[in-house]
Amino acid sequence: MLCSYSQLDSARCLKQIDECVRKVRESVKYVKGSQVRKQKFLECVNLVSLNPNRRLRQDVPTRWNFTYLMLQSALYFQMAFTHLVVSDSNYKGCPSKDEWAKIEKLSEFLEFFL
Repeated sequence: MLCSYSQLDSARCLKQIDECVRKVRESVKYVKGSQVRKQKFLECVNLVSLNPNRRLRQDVPTRWNFTYLMLQSALYFQMAFTHLVVSDSNYKGCPSKDEWAKIEKLSEFLEFFL
């Protein structure tokens, strides 16, 4: 075997982080993909008492600072995304509770580089 256990563990961890970011990216794209979905999301935002004037940011995958901004906005709207799962049967990509925790840690890590 060419890789040590720690290298395999690191690779697995990076793959999990990548999956979390992908889910957030796809969730943002889903919401922004149509006026009807935007309106449904806004209803979820209001139901969980979040500020509807805050902006849900979409990233540019090749620019990490845009990914950071997307993660920050998604974390703010986490409860709205969770509620959207219940109110929109077509929305399937919501991160799990554990994935949200990983997203929060990644966001804190990226903030150091701003």
